[in-house]
Amino acid sequence: MHQTEVKLRTNVMGEAKASIRPLNDSKAITNGATALAEGFLFFVGVSLVVGEAWRSSRSASKRRDDVDDRLERLEAGVLEFQKGVDERGRSEEDMIRRQEEK
Repeated sequence: MHQTEVKLRTNVMGEAKASIRPLNDSKAITNGATALAEGFLFFVGVSLVVGEAWRSSRSASKRRDDVDDRLERLEAGVLEFQKGVDERGRSEEDMIRRQEEK
């Protein structure tokens, strides 16, 4: 990890190239522990973001399904009401014709 970091720093930041010396044991252990801790925290953070996005999409999907169901019920009610109005209108027209015929 140390060698990769030094190579990246020399290539990207334009620092002078130098020979890469190995770290002493205490520095290597400290850097390794820091990398593991940061990796763990990154994993936890990404997991929380992905979990929240998944939960939110499930909630939105459920809400859409509920709205679709309610709309279908309302449309069915409106059609039924329209049929009743049409039938009543026809029956009233028939009654008016009968009265006019008398």
